[in-house]
Amino acid sequence: MNVLQNCVLVNHSVPISLNNATSAVTNVVDTLGYGGGELLMVASLGATAGNFSAFKVQESDDNSSYSDVTGCVVATSLDIEGGATDLPDGTGDDNGLYVFQIQLTASRKRYFKLVATEDNTGATLMGCLAIIAPAGLAPVDTNAAIAGAVADTAVMRAS
Repeated sequence: MNVLQNCVLVNHSVPISLNNATSAVTNVVDTLGYGGGELLMVASLGATAGNFSAFKVQESDDNSSYSDVTGCVVATSLDIEGGATDLPDGTGDDNGLYVFQIQLTASRKRYFKLVATEDNTGATLMGCLAIIAPAGLAPVDTNAAIAGAVADTAVMRAS
């Protein structure tokens, strides 16, 4: 069985150029019916001329009032291996990926979104794909560290 055939893919944020202190929040990810599953949000950076002031995942019960997902706030949360995370900036984050993993446990809310805010220092290209895996499927990623994570949320930086 091909695991991805049972997943839902959401084009959360089409590739855009963030600049002038703008924030990329486009489509909301609705996880209704996927309790016990897993949500992966994969943010892809292109050319990074600017710095970010926020890069995090938020959740909501009602799709209007959002709060940060603990463990998925870059520069505050630790990465999957327990190391510090840093915000994307114009000094070496070109073509990088940030992966946010969220187990859809009973304590999780229904709606999710990535908040990525550029701090008015230069344009940065970014897009984000969300993958929702139903309960009972093998993890959709192939990284053993993520697949065996103990916490129900995680952030990983790949380059």
